[in-house]
Amino acid sequence: MGGVERVMLNRALKLLDMYKDLTVSVCFLQNGPGYEQIKKIINQHYYKERFDIVDQINHNEYDLFFVIDTPEVISDINPKKLFVECHTSYRKNREYLKDVPSNIQGIIAPSNSMVQTIANEVSTELKPKVFRLSNDIGYNINEIHQSPIRYTRTPVFYLGRLDTLKNVEEVMRIVSQYNDEVQDDLMIFFVGDIIEHEINFEGLLRKYHLMEKYVYLPQISFDKTSSIMKMIRENKGLFLSASHFESFALSAAEAMYSGIPVLLFYNEAHAQLVQFNEDYLFTKGDYADILQKIKNIIKFYEVHEKVMLQSIEYFNNLFEDDWMSNIHPILYT
Repeated sequence: MGGVERVMLNRALKLLDMYKDLTVSVCFLQNGPGYEQIKKIINQHYYKERFDIVDQINHNEYDLFFVIDTPEVISDINPKKLFVECHTSYRKNREYLKDVPSNIQGIIAPSNSMVQTIANEVSTELKPKVFRLSNDIGYNINEIHQSPIRYTRTPVFYLGRLDTLKNVEEVMRIVSQYNDEVQDDLMIFFVGDIIEHEINFEGLLRKYHLMEKYVYLPQISFDKTSSIMKMIRENKGLFLSASHFESFALSAAEAMYSGIPVLLFYNEAHAQLVQFNEDYLFTKGDYADILQKIKNIIKFYEVHEKVMLQSIEYFNNLFEDDWMSNIHPILYT
């Protein structure tokens, strides 16, 4: 399941906790993997009487609509009830925002950096209507309890698309350099779809001498994600992202919520996620600093676990603050 589906599910469960009179419906234009996974989770959850998937939208049944990167339905919805959400970090997929009508309630982005990015891309009339609704991270769904796999190497966790924007090659370069210059005991645990027209995955593994030092899984569902993160933590692994740009960095946030220390390329979303703590940020090309930070995380792992769990509470509180400031007054006018 992709990040947007996870955002929807986390948010729905949080709001159903917050409001006892609220109902939530999700509508997919296509019945892909996300549809089946959310449907399964709803059917197993005690909120299922107030949370459902619908095939068609009855506009009179709902007080508010949140349309996430689905421009083809915007014109069908009453703008007085409409929030348009943008979560994509790929600029060409945001071009539809230029045509969004100015009389909608607002445009939602998940981070301050994404708010600024979108404000620079939309019409003058819409700029004041772009605001942040942070993502809630606080729900682990259907965790599978089983004995974790034990690795002889420390796993470096990569979760997301394997492409040029996410800069997967830099992750390989860093791990390879650590193995060559510090200690040959790292491996990479990749989870995500390989974008084959952008990267030659096997070629990169060979280039960085990682053919015997990796595990690869394609995109996976919620239950397996929780189990894999538990396994990474029990193997004292870390999450590494060299992504050039993120709208929020949900994968890194979920790793933090699971107690996995992160090391992130310095972009605004990453920096905000770790509250600008330099212990968990790195800049391009400063490999001496990067390798030292990895050594520090591995050596003082329990300390960094605690920092991660404390940091993520800030973001869960931030979601509720954003919601109450920007959306609650409209929902209950």
